Amino acid sequence: MMGYSAGELIGRLLLAITHPGNREASDALNAQMDRGEIDEFSLDKRYICRDGKILYGRLKVSPVDDAAGKMLFKLAMAEDIGELKQRERELEDSETRLLEAQRIADLGIWSVDMAAGETPRVHWSGHLCEIHGIDEKNQPRGFQDYAERIHPEDRQNFVREWMAACEAREPFESDYRIVRPDGEVRDIHSHAFFVFNESEPGQLRCIGASIDVTERKRTEDSLLASEARLAEAQRIAHMGNWEYVLASGKVTWSDECYKIFGQTQGTFVPSPGSYFASVHANDREKVKRLLTPERRPRGNYAYEHRIIRLDGEIRHVQH
Repeated sequence: MMGYSAGELIGRLLLAITHPGNREASDALNAQMDRGEIDEFSLDKRYICRDGKILYGRLKVSPVDDAAGKMLFKLAMAEDIGELKQRERELEDSETRLLEAQRIADLGIWSVDMAAGETPRVHWSGHLCEIHGIDEKNQPRGFQDYAERIHPEDRQNFVREWMAACEAREPFESDYRIVRPDGEVRDIHSHAFFVFNESEPGQLRCIGASIDVTERKRTEDSLLASEARLAEAQRIAHMGNWEYVLASGKVTWSDECYKIFGQTQGTFVPSPGSYFASVHANDREKVKRLLTPERRPRGNYAYEHRIIRLDGEIRHVQH
């Protein structure tokens, strides 16, 4: 296993082929056995092979005593656990990448194991605890414990959605707010699915993920508030804004634009053609000239014309 012949090992201490990083632990366990403090021991350690390579082994040592109970010698067995250590390293790397991905996405993983007649067992990932502002040892013990962490205004709806999903065994999805122990409110989006075990009908597991969407929600709320202020300013000033994308021909009007032209959003489709049709007949040539790329002024420019609204009223507008 290590490449040595029997002749090369006879008479040598195992410490001689033990990696320096494991010699102290190995020596300490042997000393405890020599003093009679332990009857046996097992140690995962590294060995130095004959060709200089490192081998991971699991050493098991037991004493062999005489009739009087005095130790005659030690019986040691070493098992090659190189593949096991490699799998452990790969698992650790995978878990590290998963934790990092959760932090980057601000996402936490959770599971609930439910068995008939038993209290559900809840498990949270470390980052989910961070999202909720708690230590891993303080994660919820059950559904009611978690429900108490939800904002009072969102709690009833959350409970209703969760109970409906559990009863129907259908995917669960919910948006709600939580209140951290320090009083900070965070916005959460959770989704989960149920896993069934056909061999154990009474067993049910729910696996889910929760994302902290607080910053996104604040950005959305800020944008909506900004749009509301713009709409109010346009209403007060009787001013609308529009956008015309040359590449696609798409035209977008603000709410106030529809009001100025006396049209109803949803029934009237703004386009260059529908806009031109609303221009007063005596002003169409001027507007046509200004809208023709090769004939309109260079740079920024403004112009006025009359429009005929849907009810026949004539209005003066400025662009």
